[in-house]
Amino acid sequence: MSALIIADGFSCREQIRQCSDGHALHLAQVLQMALHQEENPIHRIYPEREVVEAREATVNKSTSRASVAAAAAAGGAALAFLLARARQHGAANGDSADEEIESTLHLAVCRIRGNRTPLY
Repeated sequence: MSALIIADGFSCREQIRQCSDGHALHLAQVLQMALHQEENPIHRIYPEREVVEAREATVNKSTSRASVAAAAAAGGAALAFLLARARQHGAANGDSADEEIESTLHLAVCRIRGNRTPLY
């Protein structure tokens, strides 16, 4: 197949990607390919493959960053919850808030490491 499939709508491009071996490109991507064709000649069955691979690499990198950010946010929220809980528990029992926080954090670290019971 030596023809390019051009579809400006996202859903159209996505349906073509899912239902065939080819990939549809936006008109702007085709124009960019034409402008840079002399710099990097494309002699493949699927001339759009280079553009698609670059886009997929960008999406994968973005997804990885978002996953790391989400995990960090979840960890921060869990830590904030544990600290608030430790303060409440310490105040209710008349214990020092610092001791209760230290105990709660130690328990959390033990659970993360796979130990069910604290080390002390």
